[in-house]
Amino acid sequence: TLWGSDRILRTGQFLGRYIGGSREFGGEAQALGLVFGAAFSQARYINRIYGVLDSAQGLIYDVPKGPTSTRILKILCHGVGGVGYHVLEHIALMIMIIRRCNPDKIPAVKAWLEKKGLWNRADDLDALAQWCWFVEAAVKLYFAVMTRRKVQAALKKAVATGNTAAVPKLLNHRTMVSCDIIKNTTDLILAPHYATMYGDRPGFLSLRYVGLLGMAGSMSQFVVRYRQQVDKAYSYDMGLAM
Repeated sequence: TLWGSDRILRTGQFLGRYIGGSREFGGEAQALGLVFGAAFSQARYINRIYGVLDSAQGLIYDVPKGPTSTRILKILCHGVGGVGYHVLEHIALMIMIIRRCNPDKIPAVKAWLEKKGLWNRADDLDALAQWCWFVEAAVKLYFAVMTRRKVQAALKKAVATGNTAAVPKLLNHRTMVSCDIIKNTTDLILAPHYATMYGDRPGFLSLRYVGLLGMAGSMSQFVVRYRQQVDKAYSYDMGLAM
């Protein structure tokens, strides 16, 4: 699936970053790690083309009736964190692709992009998109923490009342939501790191730590995705209905 292939590409991206930032692998391995990490990162741009429509679908079907605060958080998650993020990333991607062409062969396109101040701004647009990612991660982390509290409370109640039939499923849900908490926590650190690269500034994390955080998030997602194959009732925000 597109989701699965993006997780694989994401893991390759951050594994490359980790190797590229770790001297113990040696100079050649570091050089290759950086190149492969960059290649996997660029491949994810293409793989996430569907993101705008997917996020728009979330705005239509995943904004529940209920408290205004919950609705606002869902709109922020899908609107800013979803649609906003992918629109900025797709514009950056288009500029990157256009700039691969010989500028002498596309003078009108280059002139228009320069007039709009976009010709050299692909990386800046990508950096701005990371703040949208930060918003999405913050909202999802809030819902995941809430869900874990409610799952833990339900688990304690099941044990106290002798409802042993419910315990395995609740334990599975606790593991899954804990993995979602790990993923969104790492995203909350990675997003501002990339966002601060606006204007060719450096991020605040070393490549080694970027790789470690990224791989931790990816592994957590793999665990959730694997367990969802047999427990489709789980969702990071299922606490809203508990």
